[in-house]
Amino acid sequence: MEIHKRKLSKNFTELDMLVLIDLAIKYSHIIENKKKTDAVTWREKSACWERISQQFQALTSSERTGPVLRSKYVTVKASIKSKSSKNKLENFKTSGGVAVIEVFTEYEKKLLPYLTLSVDSLSDDFSSDSGLPDTDKILLGQMQTTIAAVAEQVVILNNKMDALLNSSQNCYDSNSASEFSLLGHLPLQTTDDFDSFEQKLQDDNFCNKVIQVLVSVGGNDLRSCVADMMRRLMSDSLGEMFSYSGKTINDTKKLPFSKHKLCRSVHVAARKLFKDATDDKIKGLTCNWLQQAKTRRTGRDKRHENQSVTMTP
Repeated sequence: MEIHKRKLSKNFTELDMLVLIDLAIKYSHIIENKKKTDAVTWREKSACWERISQQFQALTSSERTGPVLRSKYVTVKASIKSKSSKNKLENFKTSGGVAVIEVFTEYEKKLLPYLTLSVDSLSDDFSSDSGLPDTDKILLGQMQTTIAAVAEQVVILNNKMDALLNSSQNCYDSNSASEFSLLGHLPLQTTDDFDSFEQKLQDDNFCNKVIQVLVSVGGNDLRSCVADMMRRLMSDSLGEMFSYSGKTINDTKKLPFSKHKLCRSVHVAARKLFKDATDDKIKGLTCNWLQQAKTRRTGRDKRHENQSVTMTP
């Protein structure tokens, strides 16, 4: 006669237990429902444990059936109640000596606040001098355990927050210094300035910083955005030396702006700000700004000249 040995499943890991307790707490309103004990409630609990099993397997990649998880959960509750009972005896005994306290695991600490412990009351012979009722002593023990766990988590979170704040501050200071240094070179005034700046743009890190500066310019719409970006990048006197594609305008040979990385930076920054912006739209607005550069410069020169004449006695 062949004897079939039952295949033993793997032991629950600490992570498995934490996931199980999290799911049990999530569905505690169903699995801990003691108001009804009819068949409908029993089926709801059974279905809930199957749902917990599915989510447990998705989170841990460990195959555990609903009944297995329920059995483990019941075992954990029994362990918590047993430890709570022993700790109560140790905390409030009057025979002296050092109390031997049962230590709760991490998942037991997590479940403890959600359990209603029904530890047997102790007789007056073992009560402490404080005179507290047994139920108050149990609640006090639960509160102390919970507070200790919360305090530990607060310390961990505070340390993480400090690390994040220090990291972000260092990053901000570095970026701000780089941005201010970059703005000191803008707007570009001469073709030599332009060529030097274009050479720096070959460095991807520098190019990304330029794009960040252009994005910070902003604008209510794409037209004003592109105009403000170009105004930030170059003076009108330099702008009139360029056309978008380098065509000759009014018998004057223009430099091609589109062939340079600075032009591509304007396109990238504009698309970051306006998701519906296309290269054709950005090209048209950039082309228009370059074409109007001479008009803006001459108009400004005339205004300055008129102001000088007016101020002359």
